[in-house]
Amino acid sequence: MRWPTLLIIIPFALHGQNCTFSSAPPSISAPAAETVGALSIRASAGSCARTAAATVPWITISFGNTGTGNGSIGYRIQANRDPRVRNGLIQISGTNVSVTQAAAVCPFQLSPAGAAFTATGGSGSIGITTNCNWIAVTSPPSGTGNGSVSFAVLANTTTVSRSGFIDFGFAQFRITQAGVPCNLTLAPARASVPSSGETSAVAITANCSWIATATVPWITLTGSTSGSGAGSVPYSVATNASTLSRTGIISVSGQSFTITQGAAGCNVTLGSTTASVPGSGGSGSIAVQANCQWTASTDDSWISLGGQSGTGNGTVPFSSPSNPSPLPRTGAIAIGGQFFSVTQAAGSCRVAISSPPDALSFRGGTGSIAVTAAAGCRWRTANSANWVTLAADSGDGNGLIPFTVAPNLTGAQRSTPVLVDDQLFLVAQSAARPRLAESGAIHAATLQSGPVAPGLLLLLSGNDFGPLTTMLGEGNESTSLSTTLGPTRVLLDGEAAPLTSTQDNQVGVIVPASATGRAFLRLEVSSYGVRSQAIAMPIVEAAPGIFTLSGAGRGPGVILNEDGSLNSAQNPVARGSTVRVFFTGGGLLTSPLPDGAFSFAPIPTQLPVFASIGEAAAEVKYAGTVPGLISAILMATVTVPTDVLSGPEIAILLRAGTTESPAGVTMSVQ
Repeated sequence: MRWPTLLIIIPFALHGQNCTFSSAPPSISAPAAETVGALSIRASAGSCARTAAATVPWITISFGNTGTGNGSIGYRIQANRDPRVRNGLIQISGTNVSVTQAAAVCPFQLSPAGAAFTATGGSGSIGITTNCNWIAVTSPPSGTGNGSVSFAVLANTTTVSRSGFIDFGFAQFRITQAGVPCNLTLAPARASVPSSGETSAVAITANCSWIATATVPWITLTGSTSGSGAGSVPYSVATNASTLSRTGIISVSGQSFTITQGAAGCNVTLGSTTASVPGSGGSGSIAVQANCQWTASTDDSWISLGGQSGTGNGTVPFSSPSNPSPLPRTGAIAIGGQFFSVTQAAGSCRVAISSPPDALSFRGGTGSIAVTAAAGCRWRTANSANWVTLAADSGDGNGLIPFTVAPNLTGAQRSTPVLVDDQLFLVAQSAARPRLAESGAIHAATLQSGPVAPGLLLLLSGNDFGPLTTMLGEGNESTSLSTTLGPTRVLLDGEAAPLTSTQDNQVGVIVPASATGRAFLRLEVSSYGVRSQAIAMPIVEAAPGIFTLSGAGRGPGVILNEDGSLNSAQNPVARGSTVRVFFTGGGLLTSPLPDGAFSFAPIPTQLPVFASIGEAAAEVKYAGTVPGLISAILMATVTVPTDVLSGPEIAILLRAGTTESPAGVTMSVQ
């Protein structure tokens, strides 16, 4: 088919740019038979993107569904088997190209052309000749009233679908039949072409129509670009003058024939192939002669390149810093497959070390000195301080010198120099600065400040008391808690007291029985031999406080029911039964024990202990030490009054002598 040259200008916006396209031909008028063709698309700019799609199923886009800039769009129009004209559209980026296809023509010849009858009537027959014979009525061709008609459909050997009718008076029965699939193969599917170019052809095996296009300008189709059935497409590949290989495609109705063309030869020569630089460092340049693009690179980190790529003739500057090694060294620069050798003379032997850290902890610890030196450079260390221990006194080249610092017991910050050859590394260590917090000492059970009593378990808060992790005091029935725990001691009027635990910011201590009768107690914390400021604590005969499950001094107390289970809202105690209440601060015992000792038998307190549960007084059957625990932890065996209210938060109080425990501790009664 030929069409007049006519352009449709299509405005199209792309990324803020006005794009216009032209299509040749602007419309398509196709015969009833299958038609294969192409639209030539011209864009106003190479960056203008386009898409193509058909609006009816009997038109398909064979190639060029998407593209950018100029190009072509292939289409296939199926044969029209309908005795009516039909219309469709090919839409290109919102612009319509109309397609009109002629109606199917199915000629009939009748023999005879006519007949004449007398007034009495008669009968006759008509012979029909037609090429529309793929539908045959097998029986019967006519009838009266209800009935059925059999028909047969011949095989469709074309790739185009078709339709036909069987007429029943004024009614039509429509039959559609699909075509066989379009099978198209290329032989071969790809080709490799030298840089000088080549002329050849790609063979096509097909049972349908096809159209061929080249996707790159350096491939030219030299023969017919369309056909039906078997055929071939001759092509010519232009010379590749580039030093880069390239790939192009010939598209034959959606099938790709790939052509890969080799690169032109690249020749690179260097003005010289060697250079020498002094050990103190230097620079130079390399002259490059080339007919192509080239790159320069080096695997030697001590060589720096001033330029790493170029095209044609040029230069590559290079430089090297001073050589830290006492040995000469050689490196290489690669330029377009050629090699340039750089030799540097030996340098002086220099040693560098890492910067000293901030002051280390007074607790002691470890550190290291990083040494940087060239291979073959030997170094030695010197250290005069006995509190710093070096893991190595000499070495060669790069290395790491671990060291250990002992705890600082001097009470003052200290430092000492460590020499690595002529390099100075200063090891500094801070001093312990134990200091009691403003809250000073607090009751271990109630967490409240106030007077202290003999045998009371105290908690001291502050900083720099001891190790970063908690240390616990140890003892048994035959030994007492130690007065020294790690680096920590607590001095009460100058005498060391037994410790239950210590860590950086808290110490547990037991007030000794010797505090009895004094008005005040002078308290200090000693850490690594350094004492904190002193605080004065008033002394009373008793300061009872009940331990709580939360450890916060309020809420459910540490109380065991009569069966030994823990009292709680889920496990209340029955009225009339006994409970065991754990507390501290009950004052002196009837049989004195060494400070910090463990009790091996029940020993009552000297002061009488009273209890109240809810608003009712409760009988205290026993108040004193707990066998197996330290003497600072006491237990009261209390009978729950029968008239006490039930509930999960019933208040409980203990009184030792005249001093009552703080409110806020509860128990559960059923």
